[in-house]
Amino acid sequence: MKIFISTNGREEGPFSLQEVREKIYRGEITESQTIAKFEEADHWVPLKTLIDSDLQSSGLPSVEVTPVRAPSIAEKTKKIKKSLKAKLSFALMLLGSITLASGYKSNSINWLFS
Repeated sequence: MKIFISTNGREEGPFSLQEVREKIYRGEITESQTIAKFEEADHWVPLKTLIDSDLQSSGLPSVEVTPVRAPSIAEKTKKIKKSLKAKLSFALMLLGSITLASGYKSNSINWLFS
């Protein structure tokens, strides 16, 4: 079954459904700004409607894909610093607890900071 598409009044086709999906994937067309019709149809519909109806007739579920933004280097660095700071704080707290439990004066760990 061949499909004609129209974007900004420019009609193209016929294309196979796979060719239309490849055009969407490559960013050549968008489902929301393109209208389409099957070769034998008289009227145009939004491309998304045509693709969704084809998926439903094939028995496959329709899947909505939402792009995800990858974290920037600065965000990753900030996360790592926060994690290291928490681990260092925990280690110093643990060392202080051990020092106090063993009976040493609290200033006995001053060698760490000199």
